[in-house]
Amino acid sequence: MWTAQNGVVFRSLALVAVTVLMCAVANACTSGSGGKQGPAGGPPAEGRIVGHLLLEGGPTNTKQPLPGTVAYTVAKNHTGSTGTVQVELDGRFDVSVSPGTYSLTGRSPLYHVNGQEGVCVAAGPVEVTSGQAKRANVYCEMR
Repeated sequence: MWTAQNGVVFRSLALVAVTVLMCAVANACTSGSGGKQGPAGGPPAEGRIVGHLLLEGGPTNTKQPLPGTVAYTVAKNHTGSTGTVQVELDGRFDVSVSPGTYSLTGRSPLYHVNGQEGVCVAAGPVEVTSGQAKRANVYCEMR
């Protein structure tokens, strides 16, 4: 049975779909290479960051996946890529990045704090090396 809450979820999912389309058309989901070069002076050999955007906490301390976006930013005094990756409906994200140390933040249209869209964070910086996949979840705290 559809309720007003389901309508909010439907509009949120539509917003996510529009964001994905805009990213694909504008090619704005990733940018930068941090100036590192790969073998023979070519592009840098990339690594990956994989994980989930999760709602965490509440009375039962559950972890629930959220749709949304995850931004990856080069940590202070490091080199690497900077950009945003779209999160799947199951909360999963996977992004190829230049080797470097990254800070991760996330947003979901389904996560709000004091009536505003909240910011979600990873437990700490993620160090990515060439050819390796690093796991890092981004957590939205439920109070």
